[in-house]
Amino acid sequence: MKILSLIVGHDSSACVIKDGNILFFMEEEKLTYLKKDDLPTNLMQEVKKYVDDEVDVFVLTYINFPGLVAPDVFKEYFLEKNNITPKKTIIEIDHHLMHASCAFYSSGFTEALVFVSDGGGRIKGDWESQEFESVFTASYPCEFNLLEKMHRTGWKKWDNNNPIYSMGFAFHMVCDMLGFEWYDSGKVMGLSAYGNNNNNINDFFYKKNNKWFATEYYYKIWLEINYKVKTGLNLKKIKKDLESFQYKADLAYKVQKQSKERSLDRINDIIKKSKIKNFVMTGGYALNCVNNFEYIKAFPNINFYFDPLANDGGTSLGAAKYYWHKLTNDKTIRPLTSLYLGHDC
Repeated sequence: MKILSLIVGHDSSACVIKDGNILFFMEEEKLTYLKKDDLPTNLMQEVKKYVDDEVDVFVLTYINFPGLVAPDVFKEYFLEKNNITPKKTIIEIDHHLMHASCAFYSSGFTEALVFVSDGGGRIKGDWESQEFESVFTASYPCEFNLLEKMHRTGWKKWDNNNPIYSMGFAFHMVCDMLGFEWYDSGKVMGLSAYGNNNNNINDFFYKKNNKWFATEYYYKIWLEINYKVKTGLNLKKIKKDLESFQYKADLAYKVQKQSKERSLDRINDIIKKSKIKNFVMTGGYALNCVNNFEYIKAFPNINFYFDPLANDGGTSLGAAKYYWHKLTNDKTIRPLTSLYLGHDC
């Protein structure tokens, strides 16, 4: 059986597997040199080298942003234009499940807890809410049981009992404040090494009655910067503070430190509820390698696996692997042993 999967959206990618083995995986940006390129147009020329005109299963996955082009349009554009005819087509919008699948099947574990944490995934309704953290148990051949899911409230709707932003989105907001691109969270992580604990910088998260909440302060700044929403903040003063390198570094230090503290609590809560000692982390926040090292030190009895394809590009691989194991009941373990998955992988 041959499966072709695509993700449309930032980190667009394509994956082809045959009989459970990866023939090809690549992100569009590797061909166009446009970071976070969102349409796998050029990739289809590469895909043609690994598929015949027919494929057994085609999986299209994406984040279901309201108003997004209908899936049939994508199918027509990517398949019919390239003369590829699938015997079966699957539209998959369970974003966090695809992250979990990519990470679990790559880990080599027979069973694991999977913690997905990102800027935001599947959307409910017209931005009523958006998932940002999910916890699964995973085992072969294709058993993914959802234990927990956290949603943030919709845009411009603040709910004190439900945080509107995730740890990943906190980094996105700092990127905006520092003049970076929204996806430059790695730069914030690096900058944090030059920062100090500055009590004059507001918190991102706080803990109350053993529960974590997000503060509204940075979200207001984000609204002012991106949507010109008047929030009553003194944006001129904030911009003046941001002229200082040390202030920028201290801001990065704050979000790095507080997201680590919140993550340590989350991991501790998750593992206390299970006897499983294998712990997989994925989603964009799992690319924070500095904090990942802290988790290993804090939980020496836990076997960690940090997904190297934790960005959204990895979800095409996750989709292909998920449906391979689901449709065939194959229990073969094929851990990811290399990231050279493009040409002649």
